[in-house]
Amino acid sequence: MKRLLWVVIAALILLAGIWSRTKVMAYNAVEDKKNYYEIEETQAIARMREVLNRAGYSNSGITMTKQMPKEGTRIYRILIHHQAFAHADETEQAKICFALEQQTFGPAAGDQVEFAVCLEY
Repeated sequence: MKRLLWVVIAALILLAGIWSRTKVMAYNAVEDKKNYYEIEETQAIARMREVLNRAGYSNSGITMTKQMPKEGTRIYRILIHHQAFAHADETEQAKICFALEQQTFGPAAGDQVEFAVCLEY
């Protein structure tokens, strides 16, 4: 009887250890994704700033907002602010938007990411 009690206690301790390890691993995966997106967002803005500077739109404001309507989905809206866009023709604006969209990043494993780049003046 005592031996059975010790076996049950050992099994419970083992199960508790496995359960807590699973929770820690899940937390680490979430933190890894969070860190990935923070780094990618910062780098994407820096790359966009370089594209704008090369195109003659230095001192542009860049606003990146994100929505996460459900788990594993991110929707980014990127607004580029510069007064000179008011005088640029549609071809120039489309060219700038295309170049900026090329500076976005891909999703982490299992996620979906969407981008919309808009110019404002």
